[in-house]
Amino acid sequence: MGAALAVALLFTGCIGAREADEIAAEAKRRGAGGEPFVIRAAEAAVAKRLGIEPGSVPLSDLYIVPARVILEAGNPSVPGNWDNYSYSYGKLGESRPMTIRIADDEPQAFRLGDFKALDRLPALVADAVQRTGFSEPTVESVRVRHRSTLLADGSWDPVLLLEVGIDDPRRGSVTLQYDMQGQPVGRER
Repeated sequence: MGAALAVALLFTGCIGAREADEIAAEAKRRGAGGEPFVIRAAEAAVAKRLGIEPGSVPLSDLYIVPARVILEAGNPSVPGNWDNYSYSYGKLGESRPMTIRIADDEPQAFRLGDFKALDRLPALVADAVQRTGFSEPTVESVRVRHRSTLLADGSWDPVLLLEVGIDDPRRGSVTLQYDMQGQPVGRER
C-alpha cells in the first residue's frame, strides 16, 4: 500500500494531503503509468516470470493506460508463444495467451531499449498535450508499437512509434506520434 501511495504521489508531483479521487483524476489527466520507472518495473516483472534478463523481453506492444501497463511479450524459450501481461500497482497479473496462427503472423518485436526516448516520456506526453491545443485534455493512452507504412513499391515498412492518445470532451480525440528518439512524426484523428 505504501508503494502505491508513493507512486501516486510521484505521478502527481503533489506536496501535502490530497483526496484519493483528486490524485486519481490528476494522474489520469497526466497519463498515469507513463513514468519510465513504472514501465521498466513492468518489463522487469515479465522478464522475471520468463526467467530472462530485464531488457531482453521481446515486445510487440507496450500500452499504458491510467494505473496500468499492458505488455504483449514473447517467450524467447518457446518461439511463437506470445502473452499479454498487465502490470498495475507494482504487481504483475496473470498472463493471457495471444493467438499466433502461423509463423508469418508472429508480431514484429522490439526491446524496451529500442525506445531511446523512454526517459523523456513524461516530457513527450506533456508536449503532445500542448501540441493538441485542447482546453480540457485528458491523456487516454500511451503506446509503443510497430505501425506499417505502405511504400511506393507496394511493400510494407514497419516503423516503431510512440503514440499518445489525447481526448477533449469538446474537441474529440487525437493521437500524436513520435519516433523512438522522441521526434514528432504524425498526427491521427
